[in-house]
Amino acid sequence: MTKSAKHSVSLSKVVCTFTVFALVSVFSAGSAFGQLESNVLGDNWPTLFVPPYVMELPQPNTTELQPPRLEDRLAAGKVAPQSDAASDLLGIESKDGDPEATRLEDMMKAPREAITLARAGKYEEAIAKGEPLLSQDRATYGDYTWDLLTSAVAWSQMQTGAWSDSIASRRLGGSRIRDKDVKQYHMIVARTLERLQKDSPDKLEQYKDHAQFQMEVIKELQEPVRQILRSIELAKNINILNGRVRNLKVAYDNLRLVMAVDRDTGNKILNDYFRPAADSLITETAQTVLEAGQKQYQVLVRAEEKPMARSQIAAWNSEVGKLWNLVREAKRLARLHNYLQRLELAGNADNGALFNSAHELLFAPGELRHVWQTTGRSTAHGFDMRRRAPSTETPSRTEQREAAEREREW
Repeated sequence: MTKSAKHSVSLSKVVCTFTVFALVSVFSAGSAFGQLESNVLGDNWPTLFVPPYVMELPQPNTTELQPPRLEDRLAAGKVAPQSDAASDLLGIESKDGDPEATRLEDMMKAPREAITLARAGKYEEAIAKGEPLLSQDRATYGDYTWDLLTSAVAWSQMQTGAWSDSIASRRLGGSRIRDKDVKQYHMIVARTLERLQKDSPDKLEQYKDHAQFQMEVIKELQEPVRQILRSIELAKNINILNGRVRNLKVAYDNLRLVMAVDRDTGNKILNDYFRPAADSLITETAQTVLEAGQKQYQVLVRAEEKPMARSQIAAWNSEVGKLWNLVREAKRLARLHNYLQRLELAGNADNGALFNSAHELLFAPGELRHVWQTTGRSTAHGFDMRRRAPSTETPSRTEQREAAEREREW
């Protein structure tokens, strides 16, 4: 059997095993209350896996390990909400609650009442109160309110036997939600209801139990789970950063959907598969880059032991550039892992230690803490042939470019 065939068989076994686990997941509670919890994902699950600024190569001498989270960046650019003073002066009644609430107690009054009635088991009242609200414009509420309101109405309709109405409410309310994966959750529930209506019309009563129904919902996750595990397996077999990140992105996009649909299944994959794969950015990929940097460092140490003629300047500068590029790549990996770690998408691999080890490669041996530098620049004091210098005297990017142009002229 070829290596690729063995890999395929191994992957199939993993997917099969995990899918079976997902389908018999730990749903012991039969309470309807589980259906009325929010499926909205928190700030640590941004829709964009890794922003471009995190993937940028940092300057070799950067000491900033932590790139800002995307949500923090966006929040910093937001304009503070205006006061309601103008409304008060005009005699306009203030809104009763926050349309963008992320807690039930802060929600607008009408949807809050419908959700509370559903949680109390007053299903007919919840439908009467909540169903008309689903027809409002998308801008009326934020995702948290739309998500809970949709679940409250649709679940209440299930409990009263109005299965087709429940499907319609899932689709109508779900269409109001901006987050693609939370929206997709409601579409998956609607598809599940349609399947049960068609395949098991005589058993619909048993699906009024949350645990029984959720077991049916997670059957729809087999393909996303397969995509996650396949992408993680591919990522682990690629030692190129962009290749790993591409596959981790595919895994993340599918994992985000799984988390929106079922937290237990999502957390199982996150802990057992995704975080270890993210940690491999440090334990494998970055470690390989760091080792290459350490070898390049020794190239400079050996070269410095010999006198350098003017004709050798270009070669020296090229070797320094190689070291700087390896330092930049190692730091980029450390920053990427740190970003994922602060989103709780990576484990405890020590990105700080690797970042510091890469930074140390900039410094030539000795107690003076001088740094390696490109050479051959004209200065006020003459032609600079130093191969190490205080960090404050290292050439700027403009000076490096000008020196490279002179080297080509030679």
